[in-house]
Amino acid sequence: MDKRWQALTLLIALLTADLVAYYTSLALAYLTRTALNPLLYMYAEFNFPLSHFFKMWWIPVIFVFFNFYEGLYQKRFPLPEELRRMVKATFFGLFTLFFLVGLTKKSEQFSRLMLLILGLYMPLMLLLLRPLSKKLLFERGIGLRRFAVVGTDDMVKKAASFLEADGYMGYSLLGFFSDKDALKSVILNGRIFRVKKLRRLKTLAEKGFVDCLVVSTGHFEEEELASFVYRYHGKVQELILVPPLKGLSLINSHPLPVYMLDVFMLSFKDNLKTFPNLHIKRAFDLVLSFTLLPLVLFLALIFSALIKLETGGPVFFSHTRVGQGGRLIKVYKFRTMHKNAQERLNKLLEERQDLREEWERYRKLKDDPRITRVGRFLRKTSLDELPQIFNVIRGDMSLVGPRPVTQEELEKYYGEFAQVYMMVKPGITGYWQVSGRSEVDYNVRVAMDTFYVVNWSLWLDIYILAKTLWVVLKGKGAY
Repeated sequence: MDKRWQALTLLIALLTADLVAYYTSLALAYLTRTALNPLLYMYAEFNFPLSHFFKMWWIPVIFVFFNFYEGLYQKRFPLPEELRRMVKATFFGLFTLFFLVGLTKKSEQFSRLMLLILGLYMPLMLLLLRPLSKKLLFERGIGLRRFAVVGTDDMVKKAASFLEADGYMGYSLLGFFSDKDALKSVILNGRIFRVKKLRRLKTLAEKGFVDCLVVSTGHFEEEELASFVYRYHGKVQELILVPPLKGLSLINSHPLPVYMLDVFMLSFKDNLKTFPNLHIKRAFDLVLSFTLLPLVLFLALIFSALIKLETGGPVFFSHTRVGQGGRLIKVYKFRTMHKNAQERLNKLLEERQDLREEWERYRKLKDDPRITRVGRFLRKTSLDELPQIFNVIRGDMSLVGPRPVTQEELEKYYGEFAQVYMMVKPGITGYWQVSGRSEVDYNVRVAMDTFYVVNWSLWLDIYILAKTLWVVLKGKGAY
């Protein structure tokens, strides 16, 4: 199929998915509002038929317009970023809808509550139908974007690995090209790619086999890079530059366009330094904590009884950890170990070198004999950390943040990044907990904690919380 027809097919599929998502959400919102009618009939009358809302064709047009404005038809994003844009488009669509209803004075024809419920269902339906539409097309080769990689350094290989492995974005790797690097081949995601010369890339691009170029900026000198980019301008649909910017606050960065001047600037901002964001994060913590509190108390009663029945002794366990600004805080958990746990650990580490090495690497033991049967379940599901919600309410911790560590761990493993760790409150969950948890080396944990702090945003917190639920249900990586 011709590329233009493939692009049109993908566009039609996404538009269809969005419209199906809208009308499905509308039907669900209508059913939800109807179910609530006995509770709300005294405050707001609701006697519209569903067909009344289906006839309002201009409402889905508003949502499609904001989807288009957010680039959801023209550009390709990883799923978390696309979801953020879906939510944003839905919010602006609802805002516009409420504005138009008020402006035209037709509020009697609408149910504001139903529209709000519609706004809750929409992102969920989009999250279900958009990936399904893309999967069906990409598996048949429709809409796939074939990309070639120029350079073989670690950063560009990491970028290529992500694009090739992320089936949602629809990229297909052709290979690696270089005239400078000594590497003859590259192993990526279990596949071996032979590094080819740039003249071969030029031939492929001229024949229309290359849709996208992923270029390591470090592969070229400054003038060479500009010349290379201009050479392929018009020959490929997309060109992605990968600069050596590892460790910087890239999520919170944005380009600063300078018109009529041949210079590129990238602005980095520290979201946690801005006054509103600190209060937004705290308000988010409190609202969600108090919402979850009844469920936490109910589960606490059950787990307390189980712990008492198995081993007796105290239900809760507290330990001292380093909090924001270096302040020492008491962090609470359900007790998951036998009462003589420390003595058991010391004896094990003295007797077995393999366990000493495992402890030094992870600060945990996979088959830890100190843990009780109830404790093993609590740790596997991470439910042992539920009491920390009281740390959040008290202000010692946040729902999302770096993993709470001891003073010894901070001094031994964090080094220069200790100051970054102490910039925020430690969290019940975090980037480390949703990225392998106990299977991750300690130095990688430090890098993850640092990444979270320098790239913080409210959306990152929401994403980590959503992913935490999925990780807990799978029970992978915790022990």
